[in-house]
Amino acid sequence: MKNFRPVTAGNRSSITQNFRTRLALSTALATIAFGYAGRVAYAGSCVVGVPGTYLCSGFANPGTDVTQTLSPGAPLTVTTDSTFSIDTSTSGGNALTLTGTGGVSFTTSNNFSQITGASRGIYASNNGSGALSITASAYGTVTGTSFDGIRARNNADTTDLTISARNVNGGIGGIYANNLGTGITSVTASDFGQVTATSSFSTGITARNSAAATGDMTVSAGNVTGDSNGIYARNDGSGALSVTASSFGQVTGTNSTGIRANNGVAGTDITVSAGNVT
Repeated sequence: MKNFRPVTAGNRSSITQNFRTRLALSTALATIAFGYAGRVAYAGSCVVGVPGTYLCSGFANPGTDVTQTLSPGAPLTVTTDSTFSIDTSTSGGNALTLTGTGGVSFTTSNNFSQITGASRGIYASNNGSGALSITASAYGTVTGTSFDGIRARNNADTTDLTISARNVNGGIGGIYANNLGTGITSVTASDFGQVTATSSFSTGITARNSAAATGDMTVSAGNVTGDSNGIYARNDGSGALSVTASSFGQVTGTNSTGIRANNGVAGTDITVSAGNVT
């Protein structure tokens, strides 16, 4: 037979206090479990594993998400897990700022990842040797509300710049790729996605190769819209320039040119394969 403790004036206050503590704890756990709009209340964030290697996880929470600034001073590799999204539209700044010395690689493994920044969705800069590569998820979206959805700058001497994405939205630009190295530049926006820039004088996709570049520049896209140009590609190096607009999509420069392609070196090749361009 269990022993029961009678409620007396001496122990009533302690019982009441224990009940309140358990109630407060239950409320806190419920808040964590159900959180923002029915989702878990922790924010999308990135943690380091081995030096220079980060894993990003967590559901987006516009109320608490802040810019994930990853700058290890060494080659940088970033991947995401199946839960990851991030939204800094409330806190401001980029969603992801990635800086590597000797290479930058970013890959999403969550097909429905939403990466939203008040300024830029993804800003990546590579210094030193090594390539700069950004691969965004097939069915997710990268958004830079005020500036670019994706902006990538390769400052290396001999390396490549590669961007592969599907759905990208920006203010002044959708995708901006600037290769100051001597390698190739490749921008691919898949046929059935959408790259959009909405601000005045904006361009959907901008790709530039420096005068030092000896590799080719290729831009391949499906649906691209910019206020000025849909696609602007300029190769100041000695490699060939190729722009391909898929026949399944539409490339539109609302107030100027659908596709604008320039080679800065006389005698180098420019190839434009236009599907639906306005």
